[in-house]
Amino acid sequence: KNWTQSYLAYSPLNIYLTRGFQKLENGSLLPNPTEKAVQIAPLRNGDHMLFLDLDVQRFYKPLQDNGTYLSEISDHVHASGNELLVLLVPEKYAAYYPLLDGKVQPPPAGEPRLDRLEEDLRRSGIPVLNISSQLKTQAAEGLQKKEYNFWVDDTHWNRLGIQTAASAILHAWSDSS
Repeated sequence: KNWTQSYLAYSPLNIYLTRGFQKLENGSLLPNPTEKAVQIAPLRNGDHMLFLDLDVQRFYKPLQDNGTYLSEISDHVHASGNELLVLLVPEKYAAYYPLLDGKVQPPPAGEPRLDRLEEDLRRSGIPVLNISSQLKTQAAEGLQKKEYNFWVDDTHWNRLGIQTAASAILHAWSDSS
């Protein structure tokens, strides 16, 4: 019974049929259930980029993070004989906000959320790397060449974003040793 349930959950036929049905949910043939969960915004180079609505909302009304929950994790990591490096990564909207074209709401006043969290972690003695500036710099430099560090139609990094993050991590680890 367990084998058949897992096979049906991950069967090629099930995946194929699910993807086919999702293509029909395009807003014309069938309603698109995820349409309200995303925003599409124009970039200054004329391309359009998809952003999760939740990420846009968090940009304008950021959560108040603090590093206290990472202190316990840091203690466990050190007790196991390992090193911890906390990587702070901006949401796609935060990285591309300065490159949007048209009328956009101004950013929230004050220090960005990840910068505040970075400060809290450093005060707690937790090694941290905030790659916001690297991703924003790379995004600005790549805009005219249409080289993005996030997929234009997805919220995940692409090869260039991963390369930017990996280079920053390598540089941070090299500097700490």
